[in-house]
Amino acid sequence: MSNQVCFANITTTSMTIILQFFREYAAKYWRFYTAGLIALLCTNGLSVAIPWCLEQALVSVDPVTGDGNFERWVALILGAAIAVMVVRTTSRLLIFIPGREAEFVLRSEYFEHLLKQQAPFFRRMNTGDLLSRGSNDIQFVRVLIGFAGLQVLNLAFALPLNLAMMFRTSVPLTVGCVLPLLLALYVMRRSVAHMMTRMRRAQEELSLLSNEILESYNGVRVVQAYGANHALLERFSKRNRSYVGIQVELSLLRAFLLPIVTVVGNLAIVVLLWFGGREVASGELHFGVVSAYAVYVMNIVAALTSLGWVINVVQRGQISLSRIMEVLNADPGIPACTSILPEGPLDIELRDLTFSYPITGDSPAVSHISLRVGSGQTLGVFGTTGSGKSTLVRLLSRLETPPPGTVFVGGIDVRDVSLRALRQAIAVVPQKSWLFSRTIRENIALSVSEDDLKGAVLSQAVQDAGLQDDLQSFPDGLDTVVGERGVTLSGGQRQRAALARAFYRGGRILILDDTLSAVDHDTEQRLIQAIYAQGDGRTVVMISNRVSALRHADILVVLDQGRVVQQGTHDELLAAGGAYADAWNTAALGAIS
Repeated sequence: MSNQVCFANITTTSMTIILQFFREYAAKYWRFYTAGLIALLCTNGLSVAIPWCLEQALVSVDPVTGDGNFERWVALILGAAIAVMVVRTTSRLLIFIPGREAEFVLRSEYFEHLLKQQAPFFRRMNTGDLLSRGSNDIQFVRVLIGFAGLQVLNLAFALPLNLAMMFRTSVPLTVGCVLPLLLALYVMRRSVAHMMTRMRRAQEELSLLSNEILESYNGVRVVQAYGANHALLERFSKRNRSYVGIQVELSLLRAFLLPIVTVVGNLAIVVLLWFGGREVASGELHFGVVSAYAVYVMNIVAALTSLGWVINVVQRGQISLSRIMEVLNADPGIPACTSILPEGPLDIELRDLTFSYPITGDSPAVSHISLRVGSGQTLGVFGTTGSGKSTLVRLLSRLETPPPGTVFVGGIDVRDVSLRALRQAIAVVPQKSWLFSRTIRENIALSVSEDDLKGAVLSQAVQDAGLQDDLQSFPDGLDTVVGERGVTLSGGQRQRAALARAFYRGGRILILDDTLSAVDHDTEQRLIQAIYAQGDGRTVVMISNRVSALRHADILVVLDQGRVVQQGTHDELLAAGGAYADAWNTAALGAIS
């Protein structure tokens, strides 16, 4: 009873999600489906006509009932077979095309939706799982629309047409042949719930396996450096064994389920030969009728065999759809935009800013920070590791959503400004410089437009970021491909490429998160001069552990455990003593020695 309830729930859920998906993604291709429907109807009509022609051909060669038109019926059978080949191919093309088109649209929307998501989403969804959903699950959906749609429609035509021809011949014989097939359907219905559960587990295990591979690939240098290959292989093998185990369970279920219809179909043929043969012997049926009847039975068996595959595909498709829709329906958590940033320079103001990450609970990353940076001024932020500097950057750039009424840009709460407008006004150079596996030119411009890639602004950004001399040693200059994450560049070169990206981007606020940590002192001073010369009215937030990079800031704050413990100018902080003054004195002693 529980299996029946489970099957009913699965069927209801599947149909709800599938119908929703067809309305949103597949309904626009109704012309393809209509034409494919017509071609499929012709296919099944011809498939039913062939055994009827066979019956007539056998009757025509009977010494008693023959009319000598055997060649005519053979020609008709041959013509119908060729026509079936043509219309069947046509129906497949027409019904498969929407699947491919919907796959393209779905994958594009999936990727676009991921780009809209904020940090909390990526904290709860691992990368491997998102990759699995965007690749394997979307492929299963495409098969659902194409293959499953074709087979469902084929089944809807094949069963009534063949059953009608069978009932036309003999009602008792039809009932005797159909009863074993009903038994097969009952067994399939009982088994489908078990397959559904295991399919969901298989796709979840595949996501976990994908994430394991991705993490291992990203951390391969750490693994090799610490000689942890064995531990990593053991962990991977454990995850791989779990995935293979569930796939074996699925294979055993399919091995039991799918041949059932074929076996029962052979049983139906036995019933036909037993009872139909008796009627032929008694003269009640012609042997040509029984031969045609056998073809009708095999047509139904073939249709029901495809039903097993349809159930498999529908199950996978329903699970995949639910996993994809979970991402597409995820709320980015972006408040409604009600304000527009003013024109001209922008100031920054923090009002009693307190923020905690979900993982830290009630322990805030930054606590009760209040300060104001006028338009065109430079704010320097100094603090030890874990003091809240990077959190401050993430809140200013809206990579994290701050509490309402705490972060203002140009006098407007950043929660009330569209992310697009805010991020166009802000250029951020993060602590970890990320470069794509593209040319240096494309990494700086983040564009494929020829005008963007070859403009004078890009050349000036490269010059200001101190990359010009390095480019001369690269084989293709700006067109050198840097490899994934910029692996072919040094740490300092990656930082300067990221800085050139910010210079090229422009914007009215420039945020630098410990951007100069990997460059030498002389390069640092040249870059600082370039940063301060980046244009009239640009507000700069510079975060660094190097006091030499902060000395010229208009306002300096020292963070400790998320709180502002000191605030003032360079000279004021030196006079007051504390962490900043200690760091300055230590750097001065190091320079003397």
